[in-house]
Amino acid sequence: MHNTAAYQIRKPSLPRRLRHTAVAAAIAAVAMVALPGLASAQQLSSVSIDTFRSSGTLVLDVNGASTTPGATVIQWFRNGGSNQRSNVVDPGYGNELIVNQNSGMCLTSDGVAGHWVYQWPCENSNEHQQWVGDLDSITSHVTSLMNVASGQYLDVNGDSPWPGAHLITWYWDQSAGEGFGD
Repeated sequence: MHNTAAYQIRKPSLPRRLRHTAVAAAIAAVAMVALPGLASAQQLSSVSIDTFRSSGTLVLDVNGASTTPGATVIQWFRNGGSNQRSNVVDPGYGNELIVNQNSGMCLTSDGVAGHWVYQWPCENSNEHQQWVGDLDSITSHVTSLMNVASGQYLDVNGDSPWPGAHLITWYWDQSAGEGFGD
């Protein structure tokens, strides 16, 4: 069984959640399908991930609709393209792969804080392609996506609200109001 849902990437606010620079994803309330460790997983198909800093007007986008390994992921205006849609797949061990519909490649981090995330051919055992989500018990939204290999969180470079800003991984930040690049 699969669901179609829209994610919203947002930063949690205090005091209900600890604030950090992670890009957050919110599963539509009706979907209630969890990312790793949140519930028995089922695949989410054709989801878009909205960035919080843009008030939901920008989504994760494989730059230039590229199908080339190593193409970077940016935030861009929602246009419904398959380069802006992903399938969230549980490879069977509790973490998730975020697979771009256009290229069939996985969201990948090199594990270095501040480096851009990119797409790369999926390898189920590659921890740089595995993500874990955290659930807010009050809102039932996924509030962060952590890369398994690095322990860093998906974030918008410079906490930018502008189209074209790259997605990176960055450290957990518990201070209110502080974003990457501050």
